Amino acid sequence: MLPPKNDKIALIDADTLVYTAALAAESRVELGPKESYSDDEWNKILDNPSYDEGDNSIYESNIDTIVKFAKEKLKKILDLTGCQKYELHFTYGKDSFRYKLYPEYKMNRKYIRRPMYLVEAKDWFVEHDCGFKHTEIEADDAVVWLKRNYPEKYILCCVDKDVYNAVEGTHFNYYESGHFNKNMHWVVTLKEDADMWPYMQAIIGDKSDNIIGLHGIGPAKVKNIITRGGDNHQQLLDAFERVGRSQQDALLNLALVTCGENKIMKGYFDGRSE
Repeated sequence: MLPPKNDKIALIDADTLVYTAALAAESRVELGPKESYSDDEWNKILDNPSYDEGDNSIYESNIDTIVKFAKEKLKKILDLTGCQKYELHFTYGKDSFRYKLYPEYKMNRKYIRRPMYLVEAKDWFVEHDCGFKHTEIEADDAVVWLKRNYPEKYILCCVDKDVYNAVEGTHFNYYESGHFNKNMHWVVTLKEDADMWPYMQAIIGDKSDNIIGLHGIGPAKVKNIITRGGDNHQQLLDAFERVGRSQQDALLNLALVTCGENKIMKGYFDGRSE
């Protein structure tokens, strides 16, 4: 049974939404042996951005199919949240403040072939729909800041725990997988947990983003370090000092993992109103 319609806007961290639509829209074309192609034909294959040498294949896709798949997902999000409108927020490029603070940000990631027309699909939604392009910040910064500053206007929709744990409220996780038997669902984040979250993440770190946390401390142990009612900032500094890491390391990690930081976002959304 679907919920009743409401007047809130689905505020969507949409990088994953379009990525999965672009991935689903692709069809794989297996290649023959190199010697079965002329030199010109083979050079065209090598120039094809979808060429996968390890898989000996190229991929075909088109914008219309990607948009169709993304729109189907968006309709489902609207149906399940009761929202009648949405905003899509996209990250573009590698010029955000995190790369300037920490040039090694995400540098440990192995190259993975990007789905065809991923950027072009983002462009389509920015130009033709309710899409917003972000280069100085990331999409997750934008949606957290907006939800934090306009809590009654939006329902936050995302798939990343670093996003929905960063701001108080009842949020919608739009991740779904038939293979893993996962459905879209609601997530509740209490104010106390949202306040503690960046300090916990600064200690744990993020391997996927190359943010180096404290060795041997994961989600269970960090709860004994960053505690409710304590001075979380001082607890963070003390934790780093105990293992010989500097306060500068601690503060850098905090800046890298904090979504929607007011000092960074100040002025970014100037002129935005209810």
